[in-house]
Amino acid sequence: MRFAVVSMFLLAVPAVATAEAVPTAAPKVTDRNDPNFVVCRRESVTGSLAQTKKICMTRSEWAARTRNSQEGAQAMQNSGHVNSCGSGQPGVC
Repeated sequence: MRFAVVSMFLLAVPAVATAEAVPTAAPKVTDRNDPNFVVCRRESVTGSLAQTKKICMTRSEWAARTRNSQEGAQAMQNSGHVNSCGSGQPGVC
């Protein structure tokens, strides 16, 4: 009898522990204009002509990535280290 009670208790404990440990998923965003809507894009892998990599981010993360890239390009152009004619010297074409 004692064995049956102990074994039922031991079987019930893992069920309770796993029920509490399961995280609930966040509600899925379905509005395409929502900044938290996840967008996946395929981008070419550097050094490969055919390989692509799938990247998924929210719309706000894509906007931040684009803004950072544009700011970096603008900073290089304003620093005088990059010019359009390719001579390597600012103001000389």
